[in-house]
Amino acid sequence: MKQIPVLFENTSCMVLNKPAGLPVQGGEGVTVSLDSLLAETCAVRPLLVHRLDRDTSGLILVAKNREAAAGFSALFSRRGARSGTPQDREKGVIKQYQAVCSGAPSPAQGIIRGSLDVRGRELESETFYTLISSWSVNGRDFSLLDL
Repeated sequence: MKQIPVLFENTSCMVLNKPAGLPVQGGEGVTVSLDSLLAETCAVRPLLVHRLDRDTSGLILVAKNREAAAGFSALFSRRGARSGTPQDREKGVIKQYQAVCSGAPSPAQGIIRGSLDVRGRELESETFYTLISSWSVNGRDFSLLDL
């Protein structure tokens, strides 16, 4: 695929390494998106199962047929899959990220709870975090977190 590394592929899906700066879907002012690249380069357009923000790099799972898309979407939408306990891992997909942050959280491990406005709907959000490391550069503190 054009400039997007395919890390895994079988008859049901592909796992792509989306670079930062590439939106997953088109929209106002968007001329190139992952979805449009898939449409141009694949004989049968893969179906998006989840999204990452434009500025976020990471793995994207796309389904190659409607049955696979329904199954993968169900795994991503399970509420129990949002925490990292072993029992929850059996229920669905754990979305795990690493982020470089300004400063360092205290305590070093915890949960950030908040509300998100998603297309006019208010959704509750939980992010579990763990401090991996911290350092200073030119008098500024930074940290690497698992999210």
